[in-house]
Amino acid sequence: MRLPRTREAGLLYSPIRDEIKMATIYIDPDAVGPGSGTLLSPFKVFPTVVASGNSYLLREGSTYVGSVYVNSGRSNFLIGAYEALTGNVVSDNRKAKIESPNATAVHVGADCYDWVIQNLEISIPSPVNNPRGIVAGLTSTDRSYRGLIRRVWVKGVAHTGVGNGYGFRLQCDDTVVEDCLIEGIPHDGIFQNGGSGLTLRRLTIRDIDLTNTNGDCIQLDNHSNFLVEDCFLDHSNSDEKQCLIVRNGINGTIVGNVMIMPDYAGGATHPSKTLYVGTDDTLVARNHVYGGEWGVWIDGAGVIFHSNYVSNKSPLGLGGVRTAASKTQVYNNTIIGAGVGHGIDNWNPADIKVSIVNNKVSTFSTGIHKHTGTLEDYNSLWMNATNVSGTAGVNDLFVDPVVDASGRPLIGSPLLTFGANTGTVVDIEGVPGASYIGAYSTPI
Repeated sequence: MRLPRTREAGLLYSPIRDEIKMATIYIDPDAVGPGSGTLLSPFKVFPTVVASGNSYLLREGSTYVGSVYVNSGRSNFLIGAYEALTGNVVSDNRKAKIESPNATAVHVGADCYDWVIQNLEISIPSPVNNPRGIVAGLTSTDRSYRGLIRRVWVKGVAHTGVGNGYGFRLQCDDTVVEDCLIEGIPHDGIFQNGGSGLTLRRLTIRDIDLTNTNGDCIQLDNHSNFLVEDCFLDHSNSDEKQCLIVRNGINGTIVGNVMIMPDYAGGATHPSKTLYVGTDDTLVARNHVYGGEWGVWIDGAGVIFHSNYVSNKSPLGLGGVRTAASKTQVYNNTIIGAGVGHGIDNWNPADIKVSIVNNKVSTFSTGIHKHTGTLEDYNSLWMNATNVSGTAGVNDLFVDPVVDASGRPLIGSPLLTFGANTGTVVDIEGVPGASYIGAYSTPI
């Protein structure tokens, strides 16, 4: 049974409870003999068969050269690290290393459920085709369920240039990935296809898309009911593709993340959108978005986009936020440019019910580009060559917003009191407020 979740809190259960009693199998690559799997006589080599109901623990600080393969249909297993003296499961940031000579370092087969992978540092040091740090599930229909990946580092997967390379390639439902670092990846940091219920939180993904200029920090395709929260996504090494792309699903939540693309200078094969939202009925709130050809591109219907900070200083950038779908709500955002492009661009015809309210938009060629039927009002527009295409909202502000260099309001700013009353809104810093303009409800 799938337990309930909130739009911003994510899954409300832990995929595997700490109190479940398991048999513990110990592995120490530096052991003298083959061993029997006990603490005093650990295996030297990871077992070829992972059984349901067991914990498989590598000695913390050791380096295992090989791969870990879990056959389909296994359940209630844990793969992690142990303390050499006590045999206890490591629960802090210490790790055991896996250096894989193969294309996949850790593989969890289809129809596995209630599983945990934790406290590992993974690398594939020698070039292979299609390198992958962790694979879980086989295809969009042969999936894995209720997994938990936590405190795992994937630090470099070497690539021959054939195929793609991933940090995590997931085909999972109701799975949590948290407190992980992924870097040095040829293609995508995380790729998920199909299913529902993936939670990604407190991840750092950087130095990706190293070989084929077609990779994203995170790509979620055909996936619904997902949460991406409090992640740091740094794509600044390449101006191709996206920090985060979600598409062809429904009911997502993207909240509290930092996403960085370089300032777009032209010439890319796949020009970047720092954040691409192509899932319907998705909440996007309290994110910091930097760079890209476009800062944010919204293609999903019914998207709520509020309390975000978007800064696009790209000299050849096209703008801050583009809405290209129906029933989009864009409110209480701070959007800053470099004198080019559109701050907010409502791209579709007038009958699509887009509302643009309580936004601070500054330093673009056009502050807000809209169609005739768009609800646009109570926006602060300042230092744009053209503030609004067409007729401006009757309550739009065209006065000095009294902000610091980052767009944060100072004491006395009209942004703090002249907004439309849309009810209580939780601002970018998590502070509730009402009737203010921009992403911040309080002065600096």
